[in-house]
Amino acid sequence: MEERGSQRVDRHIERDWAAAWLAAIAGVWGELEEALLCLPPAPGGARRTLRWPEVTPASPALLTAATECARNREPEILEISRKRAQSTLVALPLCGVTGDSALAGGALALRVRRAPEVEPTAERKRVVAQAEALLSTLTPGLRERAARERLSLALQVLASCLEWEACGAASLAVATQLALRLSCDRVAVVFRHRDNPRIEAVSNSARVDRRSRWAAALSAAVSEACDQETTVCVPAPPDRPSLANLAHVRLCEEASARSVWTVPFANSARGGETAGALCFESAAGAPSPETLELCEDIAALVGPALQLRRRERDSLGGRWSALVRPLRERVGRRNLVAAVALFLTIFALAPGDFRIGARAKLQGRVVRVAAAGVEGYVAEAHVRAGDLVREGSLLARLDDRDLQIERRNWTGKLAQLEREYRDALARHDRSRSSVLDAQLAQARAELDLTEARLARTQLIAPFDAVVTEGDWSQRLGAPVERGDVLFELAPLDGYRIVLEVEERDISHVHQGQAGALALTALPGEPLQLTVRRIIPITVAEDGRTFFRVEADLEAPREGLRPGMEGVAKLDAGERQRIQVWSRPLVDALRLWLWRWGV
Repeated sequence: MEERGSQRVDRHIERDWAAAWLAAIAGVWGELEEALLCLPPAPGGARRTLRWPEVTPASPALLTAATECARNREPEILEISRKRAQSTLVALPLCGVTGDSALAGGALALRVRRAPEVEPTAERKRVVAQAEALLSTLTPGLRERAARERLSLALQVLASCLEWEACGAASLAVATQLALRLSCDRVAVVFRHRDNPRIEAVSNSARVDRRSRWAAALSAAVSEACDQETTVCVPAPPDRPSLANLAHVRLCEEASARSVWTVPFANSARGGETAGALCFESAAGAPSPETLELCEDIAALVGPALQLRRRERDSLGGRWSALVRPLRERVGRRNLVAAVALFLTIFALAPGDFRIGARAKLQGRVVRVAAAGVEGYVAEAHVRAGDLVREGSLLARLDDRDLQIERRNWTGKLAQLEREYRDALARHDRSRSSVLDAQLAQARAELDLTEARLARTQLIAPFDAVVTEGDWSQRLGAPVERGDVLFELAPLDGYRIVLEVEERDISHVHQGQAGALALTALPGEPLQLTVRRIIPITVAEDGRTFFRVEADLEAPREGLRPGMEGVAKLDAGERQRIQVWSRPLVDALRLWLWRWGV
């Protein structure tokens, strides 16, 4: 309220001063019929106008000329002829005399009475020269007022930031203040964490959906501006160099805004690298160059303060302080330290479960191999690793065309030998029938062998199982040798668990010991297990030495598959918690003392 009151007082003082200036030039310029002064708009505000004489409204011609002059920033000179009088209308931009962009958007329009006998061109030059001379007395005060307004807005935003200790609250205050003062639809404060944008706050929003399409477009736009380390605006200002702005164009479409601009700010603690950005969205059109400069000044002033709040929040000390501060203020520092120390002592000396942790892997109790029974080529492959198969289902088939031809050959030869054998028996040719009988036995054996080889071209699942290895669907026609392993199958109803127990923990493991297994795929559903066998052979792998321990599941559940991994915990009784926590350190210390003979 005090801030708004001070703004109203300042504007009232400025209005009185500008009105007095208009009255003063009207007193010294007798030919002046009317005057209209369009003051530069305040940041986020509308254009303010003063007229002389105040009792009459400004004429439409004068108002139109002043508006066009303020918008185009070019002088407007018109000749107005009436029945009995003629006048010259001159409109000059306030920034035209000094070129100061802070006065852009303002104009001075005058309508001066001209005698009919005066030559129009000379009179026009005289009026313009006198108007410029009068305007030069006004612009210093206006420049000072514009600079004060810009500085006041920047300090107000900084004060809003410093008013809050929490980073989120400070960012929200800054975004809301900027959206209100600059008449923006939405302002977002975004930080960069390891080159990835993170939306911290959005104006007038308590919560931000960081998974929305708008949030993704905003993050891309901020990355685009931060990578170029400069302000990016859509539509691009004509007085600025062209930059990559594809992400900003997409953000405009996603937010249904007419203009979007992003202003990065630096992290002074890290050599000036870009720490984040302020992103502005507006439905009022492209921002003026003065607005962009103001936003850059505010970002340079407020950005380090926001970054400081963020470092305090993200640091471990800042998080601990935010957690402990309310409790410490309520009970006192000494009482809090004493209570924490007492709690830790009781907790450390209390008994707790002593459990041995180990990596674990789920394996099938039986692994069945489906190998090629004959030499040939893969003709069909119906399954691959991970598929479930039923007993008797076809896994794959080898090319059997050569064997089919061989079977027909032996079938025909067997039929021929049977006919010859019957003829020999009819002629009572015992020697011939004996030879044919031996040839028939040989042909039948060859035919049975061919039939057996044909049967081995089809690989059949021996039981309900899951295929753990093998994928020939992308290698049809590949040659295989007899005995080559094509698939490995594991049953669905029998599993074993292989634990990798560290050598320092193996002394606490025994047969029949109970425990639990948490699989990576099912972390919230532990499975009960029982140690079945300890293999007394060490294995050195990945820079560590361990023993393999086999265990059985007490109650297998659906969804288990061979190859799943997790962590197993074996129950080893109860001990004081401090003994459990310090056991690795104590064991290492004992070994070190033994090594040095202490």
